Formats: sequence, C-alpha cells, structure tokens
Amino acid sequence: MALLAVLKAGGTYVPFVPGLGAGSAAPVCVVTDSAALPDLPDTGSATPVVLDDPDTAAAVARRLPTDPGRALTPHHPAYAVPGAVVAHSAIDNGLRWLQDRCPLTPEDRVLHLAPAGTHAEVWEVCWPLRAGAALVLPGPDDDPAAPTRTVREHGVTVAHLSPSALDRLPPAARGSLRAVLCGGPELPREVVDRFHAAFPGTALHLSLIHISERAG
Repeated sequence: MALLAVLKAGGTYVPFVPGLGAGSAAPVCVVTDSAALPDLPDTGSATPVVLDDPDTAAAVARRLPTDPGRALTPHHPAYAVPGAVVAHSAIDNGLRWLQDRCPLTPEDRVLHLAPAGTHAEVWEVCWPLRAGAALVLPGPDDDPAAPTRTVREHGVTVAHLSPSALDRLPPAARGSLRAVLCGGPELPREVVDRFHAAFPGTALHLSLIHISERAG
C-alpha cells in the first residue's frame, strides 16, 4: 500500500534493502514499520512514517480522502534503484507488454515473489492490480524457492519464477496454475521440457523482466 500511495501522490519511491545502503537518494520521507526502523540508515531531516504506530493511524484517519493535486507527466520519475531512475512511462510500457503477452482477467490471482527493490517487484504489484486481478502475498513461512503450498491454497493462476524455482516446482502445484513467466539466467532446454511434461496444460512464457524505456 505504501508503494502505491507514493506513486499516486506523485512521489518517487526508493526501496531500501538492508545491506545495500540508501545511496544518495536523499529522501524527504521514510515509510517504515517499528521493526525495521532501527536498521534504517541516517536519512537526515526526512520525516519517518511508522506504519504500525497508533499515532500514524490516528493522523491518517483525520485526513480527508482526496486525490493529490500534483500534475504528473509520463516522464516524471516513479522509482529509483541502484543505477536507474525509472519513469512512469517506462512502467506503463512494461505493463502493456506483459498484458499483451499474458492477458490477465479479474479471475486471475498473481503470486508476488520478487525481492524488494527489484524491477520485477514493480510489475508483480502493479500488473494484477491494474488489470483487476488479485495479488497473492505469501505468508512469512512460505518458501519463495518452492511456493507449492501458496499456489495450491490460494488458487494462484499466474506466477513468475526463476529457472531454478521452475525446475523445482512439483506437479502437486499444478492446480489452478494456467501460466508461468520465467526470467533471469538462461533457461535450459531440459528445464523447459521437464516443466511441459509435468504441467501439460500450463503456458510457459520466457520473460525478461526489466522495465525500461522500451517494453520487453
């Protein structure tokens, strides 16, 4: 919700990944929770918004539900990761390409597995919500390397997996899974063959998930 709120307000979000530092982002606001707050780097005069603080909930409740007044253009930055500042237009291009390649419907449920602070995280969150589909967030005990239980229990229909996770996906996860996007390192032919043998009714899309100025 914090990610979507920043984008709607016209800000640029910069994900903080412990161990990688914050670089030279110079944020004007830090959105966090009480567990992560002690591990955050020095952000100068940036105001921390602690989401699980009762005072934060009370302050939000006192505000009127209004749309922000900032006029955005497609070229305004949406988020920044090490080495890249990505504009709204680039996200839009990438999501249009994904929807054309693997159309989602309101009946779909998309599994969110991408690590925080990656390009893949953006499309995994924004793509299903933009298409009217449901976003499935794994629980803290779910294994991201073998999301069998999550796929089965939550009726996941679309997932994005690395080649190694794809190769470890057992037939028990078949269930409602209708499409898998696989990106990352080179996808070996034998992994593709094993997947098609175990999941004969599930489409496999090679996906180079990197949202850039040129979709795909």
